[in-house]
Amino acid sequence: MPVLPEIDDEYVPVLDRLCGPIDSTGKESAVAYFRRLLLFKRALATQRFTGQTIVCFSHAASVALVGALTGCSTLQGAGKFAPCGIYKLVSDDGGQTWQIEARGDDNSGHCTTNDPTTFPWGFIDSSSNYERHEAAWHEALALGPTDPSHKSRQPQQPPTCARAAPGGSGLERAAWAASLALVLAAAMVGNRTRSAQV
Repeated sequence: MPVLPEIDDEYVPVLDRLCGPIDSTGKESAVAYFRRLLLFKRALATQRFTGQTIVCFSHAASVALVGALTGCSTLQGAGKFAPCGIYKLVSDDGGQTWQIEARGDDNSGHCTTNDPTTFPWGFIDSSSNYERHEAAWHEALALGPTDPSHKSRQPQQPPTCARAAPGGSGLERAAWAASLALVLAAAMVGNRTRSAQV
């Protein structure tokens, strides 16, 4: 008898949990983060996901993944991400290209109230220099996806972006990050990728 949640203990992650090359502060650079998202786009365009539903949970900065999947030339073009926002993307060509079917910059369809300190966020709203992020986006697009062979050059200690939050496991940290959810729900049917209801 099936139980919830059913867990596939033989699942192989799409990408390893370690971040791309890290800087002297132990953090993944913006360029490396954006290149990792481009690598994720490439990984989604494989036969591995045909006939399956894909759901991703992440934080607002992952609106850049929407930009990577849809081929946005600017981060501002990728849009904003509401707290608990849900993006639905579809692909008609096996994950090579994606189109936005429903935007995640508004959560009013499934959230009755928002905390006054939360709002739809985009890189244009970043507390750091927006132009610097935009330049990093353009550099990542020029360089292309992260080189998967970087794993052999990783330090023994996982970089900051891969470590669990203080007092919490990686799973707890992931659940916390899911409070701003990016949902890519796609059911691959033949060559047509359709969005699934979430």
